[in-house]
Amino acid sequence: MADIMEYEDCVLKVNKTYAAKFQKKSEKAELDRLKDKYGENEDEDSESTSESEDEDAKELNTEKERDFLKTLALIKNKDPKIYNKDTKFYSDEVNVNVEDRKPEKHAKPIYLKDYERERLLEKGSEAFVSEESSEDEEGTTAKPPLTYIEEQEELKKSFTDAVNAVDDNEVHFLTKRKKSKREKEVEDKNYADWLQEKNLTHKDKKEL
Repeated sequence: MADIMEYEDCVLKVNKTYAAKFQKKSEKAELDRLKDKYGENEDEDSESTSESEDEDAKELNTEKERDFLKTLALIKNKDPKIYNKDTKFYSDEVNVNVEDRKPEKHAKPIYLKDYERERLLEKGSEAFVSEESSEDEEGTTAKPPLTYIEEQEELKKSFTDAVNAVDDNEVHFLTKRKKSKREKEVEDKNYADWLQEKNLTHKDKKEL
């Protein structure tokens, strides 16, 4: 009975130095765990990023210190909660904040072939139309589709224009070229020689 009375009068005391060391060790272990999980920032030269990490670390330390003091108070007061396995001594806000501070992944670079493939999948054959043509088409009102008769008229007109263009080219191609004075003299001389040779041949035949 005396042992029970002595046990009830016992007061739980916590060594403050040990508690501070334990807190510091826990914080360091938690930070190391976070570094292993999320990795350190690759851009160490970025001053703004370093300041942001320092602020996040301070916020994390403050939250953990607050939860630690709450837990310590429960132990001192012999609160029944400390014997309950479902009791959470650290708030979920710490985990949420840690997830929020998870470093963003760098955006994947987009290459020209990826861009062209994406445009082809989205727009099909229209993807090969130049952007200037697309802008011009967007600025003008879309024409209504032609009827069958209108299509035939368009085809007939196109055919007529093509024939006229060919005729004009042929006329220009077959235009008689004017001979130079030198060419005429050579041509006349050749013709005279041919006549003279022909007359001589005819005369020889008569003599025979």
